[in-house]
Amino acid sequence: MIIMKHTLLLIAFILFGTITFAQSFNRENITYSIGIIRMPLESEDFNDFHISDWQDFGLGSIEGRVAVPLSEERATSSYGVTGALLYNFNEKWTGLLELGLGVTDFFVLDFMVGAEYALINANLFQLRGVLKAGYATGFGGSTTADILPGKTPPVILPEGTFDAGDAIDVTFNNIPVQLGVKPVIQLTERFALYGNFFYSVSLGNEATIEAGEVEVMFDSDAVVAPDGSSTQAGIAPELKLNGFGFDAGVIIRPK
Repeated sequence: MIIMKHTLLLIAFILFGTITFAQSFNRENITYSIGIIRMPLESEDFNDFHISDWQDFGLGSIEGRVAVPLSEERATSSYGVTGALLYNFNEKWTGLLELGLGVTDFFVLDFMVGAEYALINANLFQLRGVLKAGYATGFGGSTTADILPGKTPPVILPEGTFDAGDAIDVTFNNIPVQLGVKPVIQLTERFALYGNFFYSVSLGNEATIEAGEVEVMFDSDAVVAPDGSSTQAGIAPELKLNGFGFDAGVIIRPK
């Protein structure tokens, strides 16, 4: 998937930069966390559609046309893993860089930057307020390009050509903002347990169809209603990290 490859390269670059950046700070103030996460998802306008080259080949037997059953891909959450680098500026403030990966229902990647403030700071217990924002991308609607009966492959669009057997995915990008509370229980000098309970709101939404190596926007004339006609589908699907979520795991202080 084109966008996924670019996203993974971007995240690799960010992680490399994060490690390099962290080395310039006092290592005694650096901790790491790893845990499990439930990402809250909200899907809108997930309706079936067809992709067709009717503009050049009409609606007859030489038309290339495939169906995408997007309505089957609605999801309310994605579970996965999360990891973070934390830098303790002082007893109250902690900065964080976080990477999350959801792998159930929808494949979701997010990279977050934020801060934590110690609301309660006891000897073995902290309660932190957390505010973070970042970038999220989701991949779903996965199917294989099966040419509809009575139609002719390949599908030849102004954006490019894809053929029977090519993968078709829908990619979503937006900016999540999250506010949460995070209890932390210190177990030893090096290890602590945490739970983070947050509410997430996403800003903006960009959805793209990837058919083989071809990118198609939802407002393209090639994206049509699933009734065999040339009527534009008129859908604008959204997948956002909206709602209540949580993550929990362990915080580790390096030796």
